[in-house]
Amino acid sequence: GVAHGQVLERTAPEGHGDLVAPRQPQLRRADDEPRQQLRAPGAEIEVGGSPALLAAMQQEKRINWWGNEQHVKNLALSIFEIMCNESSVHVDRLEAKRFLNVVAPGCPMFTHNFWESATMRSGRLESDDLIKTFQNSFMTFAKKQFLAQMVLVEDMLRRIVDVEEAANEFASLRTGSGCVIVNCERRGITIAQLDAVLNHVRLRCGHEAWTDPCELSPTHGRRLTPRAINLYQLVELVVKPATAVRQCSYVEFVASAEQLPKWFVSHWWGEPVHNFILCLKQHAQDRCLAENDAYWVCAYANNQWDVSADVDKDPSQSSFQRALELASGTVSIVDKASRCFTRIWCCYEVWVSTSQLLERPCRSRHKGAIVRQGPFRYDMYTALDDSTAVGITDGCVERDECESYKLDAKFRRERNFPIDLCRRAFSRNLQDAEASVEEDRTHILNAIIGVHRSKLDAAPPAEHDTYRQLNSNLHARIATASWRIALESGQDMRVYHEALVGNKLPRLELSFDNCAKLKDCHVADLARGISSTMRSVHLDFSFCVELTSFALQSLAEGLAEARGLQRLCLCCIKCKQIDDEGLIKLGETLKRLQDLRELDLNCYCCKRITNKGVAAVLTNLQRKLITRLALDFSFNSNITDEVVGHLGVASFDKLEELDLKLHYCESALTDDSIASIARCLPPKALRVLSLDLRFGPLLTHESLLTLSRELPTKLRDLRELSLNLAGCEAVNDFFVGELAHELPPQLQVLDLGFRLCDSVTNHGVQALAHNLPDRLERLSLNFQEVTNLTGHPFETLAYALPSALKSLTVNLDYCPCAEKVRKLFDQFATQGREIEVSGSTSQTGSLAPAPPSLCECGGCAGRGVYSVEVSVVELAKL
Repeated sequence: GVAHGQVLERTAPEGHGDLVAPRQPQLRRADDEPRQQLRAPGAEIEVGGSPALLAAMQQEKRINWWGNEQHVKNLALSIFEIMCNESSVHVDRLEAKRFLNVVAPGCPMFTHNFWESATMRSGRLESDDLIKTFQNSFMTFAKKQFLAQMVLVEDMLRRIVDVEEAANEFASLRTGSGCVIVNCERRGITIAQLDAVLNHVRLRCGHEAWTDPCELSPTHGRRLTPRAINLYQLVELVVKPATAVRQCSYVEFVASAEQLPKWFVSHWWGEPVHNFILCLKQHAQDRCLAENDAYWVCAYANNQWDVSADVDKDPSQSSFQRALELASGTVSIVDKASRCFTRIWCCYEVWVSTSQLLERPCRSRHKGAIVRQGPFRYDMYTALDDSTAVGITDGCVERDECESYKLDAKFRRERNFPIDLCRRAFSRNLQDAEASVEEDRTHILNAIIGVHRSKLDAAPPAEHDTYRQLNSNLHARIATASWRIALESGQDMRVYHEALVGNKLPRLELSFDNCAKLKDCHVADLARGISSTMRSVHLDFSFCVELTSFALQSLAEGLAEARGLQRLCLCCIKCKQIDDEGLIKLGETLKRLQDLRELDLNCYCCKRITNKGVAAVLTNLQRKLITRLALDFSFNSNITDEVVGHLGVASFDKLEELDLKLHYCESALTDDSIASIARCLPPKALRVLSLDLRFGPLLTHESLLTLSRELPTKLRDLRELSLNLAGCEAVNDFFVGELAHELPPQLQVLDLGFRLCDSVTNHGVQALAHNLPDRLERLSLNFQEVTNLTGHPFETLAYALPSALKSLTVNLDYCPCAEKVRKLFDQFATQGREIEVSGSTSQTGSLAPAPPSLCECGGCAGRGVYSVEVSVVELAKL
């Protein structure tokens, strides 16, 4: 009768294990009159708590006690007080039934008719209901019959006293006041609540000399240590004793309200709880989860006193399945022996995570509405020792996103994952999995192959195509995640190649940044693992100097199999041997990818590429479908304005994001190329525009004005604009003023780079200050080494900042006004608004804006190091 998702809060209810600290029980009368005081012979006893009631019953003759109708009423009120908190006038039906079934099993008063009464069908029990039940029993039966019935009540009070004394042992576990959460899938548990479990075990295990209570355990009866206790033992020693009175799940015992799970946890109960929590802490840190983000863990979410209520015969109807559908991803906790992949429930969870929920949208965090929150993720974590855990994740995590090179950060984070653990997982197969209850294994294997619910009890087949597909998907995920680790550690790569065959992975994301062992043959083997189901491919080959165009050609052939590919990102920074042949083959493949929406191609400092190769890529794109285009051909003197002209041949109707980097491409940055860029801009769709045109000596004032004047006519809905014109002599106050005047009104992010643009003076900065869009949230300005600026225009800027602005960054390195501007903006830094002004006023000289010769180590190119700055003193020493 409780509404879906309804939570009934309880604040320190009396008498059954929910006491945060012992306090004097209070009696609340139904008519809100002052509390009744009952005096037993020889002593004053306040009725309102089970110890007082029991003591009074034992001191007075039972027949006299029950002969007083007021005593009966007070007894009912006291029992009701135990079940609910002081601020509530009723208690949930499920909570009441659990409690009374524990302390008064088989009591004639609490019959089927009682639970099916009109009030109870409404989902709640009020104090009047309990009073009427007791009084009706008194009126209906003779005193002797009623007396026999009250013997059960007296026994009930004794039970309550016993559990009250035991309950205080678990007070430290509580992070909330306790509640009822009807839907098991909404019983997530937070890291803080798991920490409380760990602390509780540390305090009591050694002090009380805990022993293994599990009869089937090989260590049954032996002493336990806090770091060795597993979940089988924890349930018997902590979870069930703590929830004994309420007969509820552990989460309901410690929480104050429902806790929707953000992640589902798949694990083997035999893993030490200490290692389990260590892995989840590392996962939460990597994924940058909030403190109240919860994990769904079956032992804490399911009611261990009534597991069958949450686990259906059909696993697709169980709490496991419902929790998986509510979460945004699954994290498998892999023990040192990979036993988790030999347990049937773990295999089922992996199957659902990697097959059923692969492309299904995640559920919203509110009211069960479905919204797109990104793809369902599958991560794996393991404990390296007692203090360190490491994981391999499905794509980059939020922690990686903070780095400039995300895939490189992902590899550094994952490189310590035990390679032996990965190889051991290749030998695990679903059909060989075990279960504590053999019926579970039968039901799950049949459910996986699609057997109807009515036939789940039939013997499952020994082999099936679905089994093989699940095994292939799991092995392929592990192989791709550990591919580079295996390559650099000298492993036999054949087993990794075989693991990729026949996979149905949705994504392939790998970084080989600075991997000296990567050869063309390895890329070819990897390319053969690209499947038709892949929707996203992101490969980083930066500084892999041994790669040639053959690697790119092999990759293009593999990509041709992924007909449904929607996102392609290739990073080939300083792959010196890649030439036009590789790009031509890639262009032929792009023509066949009819669903491609995003292309990110980084060929920074690939000096063998010419106009021919770039034209092959641009002319074969599906222009009508592309929504994001990012191209980087910087530091290549072979690229001319002819290739940029290919951008303007036909408009990208649905292009939402354009990122074009051509810095130090002297021949490519001309008036004609700027006109081509302006022509290709879509009239309405573009939301993000980023142009890096640094050090274009052939750019003129007129070409830049042409670009700025296209902004208001074509880009009225632009949200983010980044324009880097460092070292361009054509940039002056008039251009800055025109650009500022034409900024789109919807703009939220603005990043302007005018380093070494000495023609920009105070007038340009003032013009910019007076024309900032009202909706601007982030502003970044780079006036590094612009020596004609003083502090006055920045004062104007400070007072003209839009109210919506949240972040301001100003770079004034080597500007005379740097210190003055920094002090000025310190006055405008407020809560919720970040202001950063950087600037060094030391005497320095910049070695020419012309591109320096890049070193051969490969460690500098592509990472923002374009010039060397030394002090005058150091220069004199040289």
